[in-house]
Amino acid sequence: MAIHLINASRWPSLSDESITLYSSLKQPTSLQLPKWDTFFSPFAMVLVNHRTQEIFLWRDHFGQEPLYYFSQSHQFIFSSNLPDLLNTLKPRPALLSQVVERDCFYRMAHTRALYTNQTHYDGVYRVEPGHAVRIHQGITKSEPYWQLDPERKSLSYANDKDYLEHFSWLLSEAVKSCTKGHQKIAAEISGGVDSTAIAVACHKAKIPFSSLSHVATPGSDKTDDFAFAHRMQEHLDLPAIQCIGADNFEPLKTFDWAAQLFAGSPSFIFFTLANNIHRRVAEQGHTLLLSGFGGDECVSGHAIYNAYIPSLLREKGWLEAYQELYQDQFYRERQKKPPWIKIALEVLSRSNAPSYKIFSRLNQLRHFGEETSRIDHYFSSIAHFEYELLQGEFCHHVRMRIEQSAIIAKALGFSYAYPLLYPPLVEFCFSLPAQQKRRFGRSRHLIRQFLTQHLPTDAFGFNKSSGNILPATLYKCEQLFKSDYFNEAFSNLPFADKIALEDNDRLRLFMNISAYMIKRFTQTYVPMQ
Repeated sequence: MAIHLINASRWPSLSDESITLYSSLKQPTSLQLPKWDTFFSPFAMVLVNHRTQEIFLWRDHFGQEPLYYFSQSHQFIFSSNLPDLLNTLKPRPALLSQVVERDCFYRMAHTRALYTNQTHYDGVYRVEPGHAVRIHQGITKSEPYWQLDPERKSLSYANDKDYLEHFSWLLSEAVKSCTKGHQKIAAEISGGVDSTAIAVACHKAKIPFSSLSHVATPGSDKTDDFAFAHRMQEHLDLPAIQCIGADNFEPLKTFDWAAQLFAGSPSFIFFTLANNIHRRVAEQGHTLLLSGFGGDECVSGHAIYNAYIPSLLREKGWLEAYQELYQDQFYRERQKKPPWIKIALEVLSRSNAPSYKIFSRLNQLRHFGEETSRIDHYFSSIAHFEYELLQGEFCHHVRMRIEQSAIIAKALGFSYAYPLLYPPLVEFCFSLPAQQKRRFGRSRHLIRQFLTQHLPTDAFGFNKSSGNILPATLYKCEQLFKSDYFNEAFSNLPFADKIALEDNDRLRLFMNISAYMIKRFTQTYVPMQ
């Protein structure tokens, strides 16, 4: 029996006698697949072999192009978003309350949400980023075609200048690759290290862009780093930054709109609270929005001590590890000399897995009965830590932010681009020795060196960048939440029992928004199971 295939999002296709290739991006001109080690544009593809009844699906390295599918018996449906797919199914699949709870309400347990290919709907799955899926005779198999290797050997260059030159070249290549084919480009400028590095790289490459900054509401207790952004703009002589607040942000209207795009609630409310930026991008006709998101996880990574100390011990030894932690404590305590025994114990506690386990247990006993959101985890190296954030156990945040931002952007007629997730740049930074990640008590060493070449240190927050990426819309929602504005909308919500367990006002607001969006979509959809 032939496969009954439904192309729910109406992707363009190309066929010969036995094969049909569907592409999410543009009309395919060849049935040849791109080479994954040289093709780094966002993409999703589906290939159907009518002769063997096999179906193959591919998704780009970091999942910038969403791809969902439903496969049952001889029926196969695929799409770029959930509503397109759900609208083709009768009866429609049930909303899986346990999956929704794990994805949207996990904060109440102070744990991390785990990434999964299961969507919120029964039988509907996503293709994982950097993976190829094969479906044949009812069997589905997913394998990575691109994967970082935490065990790979670190790069070893003759001197620091070689690392910086290679980094600068790759960052330039990243912004050129991400902006290719786009004439109207916008960039999120927060004043932080990541967005500033992208702005500098674009400026150096003579790529024109409009700067958009989400600024804090005057008089609020929210902070932003706009002073850094303004100093950068002045130094590089860029066009004025557009300061965008929350004056025209309508929360309930935005939540209703987003609920229809995500067939309920996304994993994070970032996409809805960034609506003021997204609307400005669309109104001005920009086709691309550059973002520094994803930099924290590798290219400008924080290199936390749980991962840094084991790496440094292997590369440089105990004395270097002690001196590095001493410098960090000296800096943190504002030039207050830390006790040497404290530093020695810190190094020892992070030196290997058994030591970390012992010291973590002692720390738990010391704080017995106190609530904590900290997740104890030993990382054998910085590469191990970064792998877990990008592709491993803790990748939920990166993958879902990218996937769901793409859905919002596509609905408004533009695309997101992430130069700091350009695969060759990520591979290079993933292989850096520990001291190119952290030095002199400060993380983000290499990207700070890049910025120091082009900007004064008061233009990118050399010492500290403490801004809130959603200072105005989040503040507006929090103030409305304290009043009676949301009372009617947030009544009789699903997952009310879960929300009631949360005593943090901000997290409870987030959970109410998620539950409200689920309710708004399911009112015209299907009961949960």
